[in-house]
Amino acid sequence: MNQPEFPNVLRQLRHWREEVVEHLRQFPADPIALGKKLELDTAIRCLEFCEESRIMPTLRALPLPAPENTHGEFRLMWDYETEDRMCWQELRVGGEPVRAIPGDLLLRQ
Repeated sequence: MNQPEFPNVLRQLRHWREEVVEHLRQFPADPIALGKKLELDTAIRCLEFCEESRIMPTLRALPLPAPENTHGEFRLMWDYETEDRMCWQELRVGGEPVRAIPGDLLLRQ
């Protein structure tokens, strides 16, 4: 999978952000400039997150459904290509089991 990279766009967004910050230093009560700064902060964080997490726009996000009339967590298991659940192993990252709850997003290629 390709890794998304946005060096030119991020550089331009950061430049625009600095221009807005300079404007806000002179006119701190300008609500339009403050709104632009907040939007630029969010856009920069979103693109950085996509770069770091290798999130491509071709991925599909699927929200995990809520099972009816019950509470609990989803557990991600590796099945070793067998139906024998005794052989299955729960996914761990950093020594901790990976758990998900209804509404969490699953990214699919």
